[in-house]
Amino acid sequence: MKKGFTLIELLAVIIILAIIALIATPIILNVINDARKSAGLSESEMIMSGINNYCATSAMKAQLDGSIDICTDEDGVTIDEVSKMVNLGNAKVEKVTYINGKVTELVIESNNNKYELQPDGNFSVNGEVTDPEEPVNPEQQYALLTTGQQFSQILFESSSLEFDTKIIFTQDKAPSDVQLKDLSANKDMSIVSWYNSEDGYHISTQDENIKIRFNEDSSNMIDLAGCTVEIIGLEITDTSLVKNFDGFLKNGTIMYNFNFSNLDLTNLEITTNIFENVNFTEGQINMNNWQIGNSNNNIFEYSSFENSIIDFSNWQFSGTEVKELFKNCTFENSIVYVNSNELSIWEDFLSGLGADVIAK
Repeated sequence: MKKGFTLIELLAVIIILAIIALIATPIILNVINDARKSAGLSESEMIMSGINNYCATSAMKAQLDGSIDICTDEDGVTIDEVSKMVNLGNAKVEKVTYINGKVTELVIESNNNKYELQPDGNFSVNGEVTDPEEPVNPEQQYALLTTGQQFSQILFESSSLEFDTKIIFTQDKAPSDVQLKDLSANKDMSIVSWYNSEDGYHISTQDENIKIRFNEDSSNMIDLAGCTVEIIGLEITDTSLVKNFDGFLKNGTIMYNFNFSNLDLTNLEITTNIFENVNFTEGQINMNNWQIGNSNNNIFEYSSFENSIIDFSNWQFSGTEVKELFKNCTFENSIVYVNSNELSIWEDFLSGLGADVIAK
């Protein structure tokens, strides 16, 4: 004869389930709440980035065609205008201030959480400050290169530039059988150089976690003296400290794939000709994600682009006075790629220079 559960057994099961529910419910609710906070945090960062990008494009367009820049007019950026700049989704902007080329104040409500921009660029959530999980020590992240003229002197002492010479910025360790020269500003061997007849001239931190940071005075660094040279690895360098970049690269031909992405020119104090009398030819020229400050005119002067594909996408203009980037420059059999929302602006910049400008 089969027997069912007794009342005591049923009560025991119900009590156990109730205890499990009491324990699990707060955990599940916390997971859901944390997920909402994280989603809102990402949403807030995207909104801030969208405002900055929109205003950078608006400033560049205003200086070219004389239109009104709504980001810097009397009202500045208003809450109502933000919805025209970026898709807010379910988020609501409660406060926004845009000064000197970037968002300085931003308060957003999303999923019953409040996100407020802090001075360090991070957002607080409901008043609690969010910090990076592992703050990076700048002294460990970068090694500082010597000044431009000193670098140039060491370069020519170490190797004689010839046709098809390579200049390689790298984080690779030097071979044991080469002679090293100290290129660091602090003379601590944090950046070294060596010459190899097979590969070319190497500039290295010898540490995959450390980047090369250019000095405040990085003028007259590489005079190619009429030679044809391939320069590799500039994308791993940092230029945010540079105040003088005049004549950084000049008097020669750059071939093959030249990558100088993520160039930061916002701290330049001198209206500069970074590339002077340089012929970029026969390859892919990657110059995207540049940050341009005030009066960074004539970045390219007496230079040419031949038989190349050039990427000028995602440039950010924090200044309002940039009027001429290419002085006495030409483009021949070359294609220039830019962001689709900046196509007309770049067509004005490159008008009459022979460039075939295409939206990405």
